[in-house]
Amino acid sequence: MNSTAGNIIFTDSATTKRGIQGTVGADDQWFVGGGATGTDAGYLEIATGDNGSDPLYVSQYTSSPLVGTLTRRATLLDASGNTSFPGNLTVTGSLRIANSTTLTGSLNISGSTVLTGSMRGQVITPQQELNTMSINLSTGNFFNILLISSSTPFHISASNIQPGQTVNLRITQPSVGFGSVTFHSAIKQPSGYAYVASPVQGAIDVISLVSFDSASLYSTAVRNLV
Repeated sequence: MNSTAGNIIFTDSATTKRGIQGTVGADDQWFVGGGATGTDAGYLEIATGDNGSDPLYVSQYTSSPLVGTLTRRATLLDASGNTSFPGNLTVTGSLRIANSTTLTGSLNISGSTVLTGSMRGQVITPQQELNTMSINLSTGNFFNILLISSSTPFHISASNIQPGQTVNLRITQPSVGFGSVTFHSAIKQPSGYAYVASPVQGAIDVISLVSFDSASLYSTAVRNLV
């Protein structure tokens, strides 16, 4: 049947599932239909069937979906039960997340955010090049810095500064000898109270940095935490 004029209407099937089903790929099934678990408890179902790993797509095409060009596609369920969207997801109301959630890319939230439970960031140990290190603030908010014993100060700079960031640095002295630190001019320090690394072997200092624009970071430090 290539075309029909009018509607396809199924009579009440009570709790028996009814719909339209087809076979593709020799033995994979697709289904669009409905059922009910009881009175006033009906549902619409879009499904695939065979080995439990056939994906479900929602697609947009240029021209006919049968012969046209795929423009974009959302995956409702992939082979592992994951969901992905090609554009933005807007939620009006509450968004509840159970279990673990992995986000790749940026998450922009407009409005209030209430978290029940803990939230943490990845702790990063940036690559050191001799006595210099550039901290890429687009990669995280917590950084480990291990000083080396040297008479040359360890110079720290930052890249990808964005307004509204809070960043913490843990600076650790080596077990043998001592190191010192200098900062790029974009990292501002209190006048007359520039940070000096604790001159104790194995000492741990924590420096907190905040930004209000994309040009500067403002620092405070707590020294020799034990």
